[in-house]
Amino acid sequence: MSVKVENVKPQGFVLLRYNDPKVGEYHKLFVSWRDDEWRLSSGCDLSKLKDLGQYWELEQFSGSVYTFPKGEEDGYTFYTGRVLENIIGQNGLEGVGIRRVKLADELNRHSITPIKG
Repeated sequence: MSVKVENVKPQGFVLLRYNDPKVGEYHKLFVSWRDDEWRLSSGCDLSKLKDLGQYWELEQFSGSVYTFPKGEEDGYTFYTGRVLENIIGQNGLEGVGIRRVKLADELNRHSITPIKG
């Protein structure tokens, strides 16, 4: 039996850093499309980030693979921006910290070099 891998190709993305006292630090992608669709990923390991030229590719904990354009960090509509604000507004609930961060800053912070794909 094979498992179907979902490929997600958003038009914009925001990286969120979660700090959970129970499991430690991890990241999630908030991704969106120009038609006001959005999705929050299950979480990811930034050390698995692949550089595909004009795109990044990153497998999520769920097995889904997100392929997103490099030049569209912080790309979202007014509506999806409000959804993002609500997600970040949950910062501190149940002791879990949520912070919006820049991908390049997190790669530098963790000394991660993307894998050439």
